[in-house]
Amino acid sequence: MVSFGREERRMVTRHRRQHDELEDVETVVEGERAIAKRVVTQTPLDRYIRRGLIDRRQYDAGQALARDWHYARMEPRVIASYRDLIQCGQAPDASADREHARKRLMRAIDAIGRVAASEVVGVCGLQRPAGGPVAMEIFRRGLDVLADHYGL
Repeated sequence: MVSFGREERRMVTRHRRQHDELEDVETVVEGERAIAKRVVTQTPLDRYIRRGLIDRRQYDAGQALARDWHYARMEPRVIASYRDLIQCGQAPDASADREHARKRLMRAIDAIGRVAASEVVGVCGLQRPAGGPVAMEIFRRGLDVLADHYGL
């Protein structure tokens, strides 16, 4: 296990403060109470709600799409998965869950429409920030349609 010294931890925290918002969380380290820092803005969607650029309903709709994106395994993979290749034992059928998530995802994207889909998928699925004020407005409107689609 790698252990960072005090100076290294200070540098990591300084770097994190530059790029993310942190909040204090009370924890116990070696029997003593301590204050840890927790990142609360890991995705563009997190940052947009914290800054007031989107509302809670839009955020929830974006999170639902992000979950389906993840479960459908639409994100680029760095390594191959052997789970689908191994056909032994009583393993749960992950491919059925993945297929259901893909169908939900495709229905959601169809509901959003072609114009807003690229912005919504870019931010919620690919974790890319919206590109400018016009793109942000398209993104917001796409999230509104998505929230209606999900019944939020």
